[in-house]
Amino acid sequence: MSKYLIHDASQLSGVAPQTVRRYEDMGLIGDTRDDITGYRYFDISDIHLLLKSRVYRAYGFTLKETKELLDEKDIHNAASLFKGRAQAVEKEITWQKYILDHLLAKVRLLEEAKNLEHSLTLTTRPAMLGILMRRGLKITEKPKTRRCFSRWMKYMPLPQPFLYCDEDDSLDWEDRYSMGLCVTQEEADFLGFKAEMPAFYLAPCPCVYTVALIYADGPADQDNLSPILKKMAEQGLICSGPICGRSIMPLNRQTRLQTYFELWFPYKSPSST
Repeated sequence: MSKYLIHDASQLSGVAPQTVRRYEDMGLIGDTRDDITGYRYFDISDIHLLLKSRVYRAYGFTLKETKELLDEKDIHNAASLFKGRAQAVEKEITWQKYILDHLLAKVRLLEEAKNLEHSLTLTTRPAMLGILMRRGLKITEKPKTRRCFSRWMKYMPLPQPFLYCDEDDSLDWEDRYSMGLCVTQEEADFLGFKAEMPAFYLAPCPCVYTVALIYADGPADQDNLSPILKKMAEQGLICSGPICGRSIMPLNRQTRLQTYFELWFPYKSPSST
């Protein structure tokens, strides 16, 4: 039977020489050593095993699983291993689709942000979960809120910075303005995430949708939101609930950090008051 040096085995199987050595050390393949030269030699069966191991690794099997497959003598057990890997790949595809959807949505928002800025579109705000960490410029000291916030950061892969502005115009703008994190209810359901108090639920409701550039390191002041409220009033629309916003993209403008937010203004018409 023909014998092959490690260089030949690597060329014939497409497996790097250092990986061939590693597989040999793990017992995936054997070798024959020349007592005089010390060279390692591999036969055609080793080449075949290297080829199969390369395929199994491409499927995503671990080295341990690859060794199990190479040692497997029962075709039904092998089928079980392949089925498990197929299910894992299916989950990975679902997860990557989730990431892709977020990326494409972000692309659309970034491309349309300038055109949407201060435009008014009547729509329904999606159901959302939110948690607030900052009132005005002050971060909360409440331990329970901080623990809940940390849990969001740990279990929510793509949490969105969240703006929440009280509709009570008797308050100063700074006192009306809060920041935190938000996630749509649809996304929370997909992730199996259960929000706990002091997180809160925002039900779907009719809203005016727009985009605005807001200073992320300060309160949402009259320069940010008042022009939109004025434009709504000119069209016979009255803000009737807390203004909510979700970050699109921060822009570093050297002196102050500005962020594009998509905003939802709950509304009612004068005739419904």
